[in-house]
Amino acid sequence: MPGMNSYETEQNANLYSWGEEVGEEVRKSYHQLIESGFISEYLSGLNVLDIGYRGYIDAKPIVPHAIGIDLDFPGYDGRTLPFPDSSQDAVFSSHTLEHIQDYRASLQDWFRVLKVGGYLVIIVPHQYLYEKKLAPPS
Repeated sequence: MPGMNSYETEQNANLYSWGEEVGEEVRKSYHQLIESGFISEYLSGLNVLDIGYRGYIDAKPIVPHAIGIDLDFPGYDGRTLPFPDSSQDAVFSSHTLEHIQDYRASLQDWFRVLKVGGYLVIIVPHQYLYEKKLAPPS
């Protein structure tokens, strides 16, 4: 891309490749997230969590350095993250929050682990814009 140095170009190439194996929903817009600078702006910190990253398939977390959190993650009970207060640069979650029964408690815990100035990135389906089918996935 114009205006990028060789390191940035290589990093983006690595992300494009990585993006082929992220979760199904985020994969749809992954190239746009790279090209717009979203990933480099909000998910480039050293400590990034990806909550619910696998969904129904075997997927990778949003970026290579992110820790993928699912229900089988050691010490995670589906509500409380096993990380210290103010320890994360970003918490990312795509199409997960709408499946959490006590979403308020989960959001409070996600905020708990964020550093001051950290980013909480949540993607949820829009009730009128998201496709609707008679059977999952929808």
